Amino acid sequence: MAPPVVAVKVIESVATPPSRIEVTDPRLGVYDLAAAGPITVPEDMPGVAGIFLGGCILTGPGTSLHRNCRVGGVLAHAHIGSCSERGWICYSNPNHWSDPDHQSTKWHEYAHILANRGHDERWRKAMERLNQPIPGYYLRRTRKAA
Repeated sequence: MAPPVVAVKVIESVATPPSRIEVTDPRLGVYDLAAAGPITVPEDMPGVAGIFLGGCILTGPGTSLHRNCRVGGVLAHAHIGSCSERGWICYSNPNHWSDPDHQSTKWHEYAHILANRGHDERWRKAMERLNQPIPGYYLRRTRKAA
């Protein structure tokens, strides 16, 4: 399956260079690429190395995936494991960081940083320590006996 087309549109103004570069991604919405980049880590998130808005610390502004991600159109991802970017949280759309409707994403990714794991038992325990609900599709699955 081909990935969706992401459009980049330069919004011209009297000012030079262009005042705004608008990115439209059908999965993530519209945002100004000028808003992309690293921001200060909030004090309530110890252990986070950095936060990158509007892309990925590895692949840059306007990108939504890092090299190990297998799912397209993710809102955010955490760099875990032994990579040099370990501890970074990256948001595809910079507007999602401050949007009240996306605050659960912040804590979801932070739990990945705390656990240094994917959606496993250690991640679920980190979510519990953060007093965050665990969506049903992330709950531990038990196999039925054959």
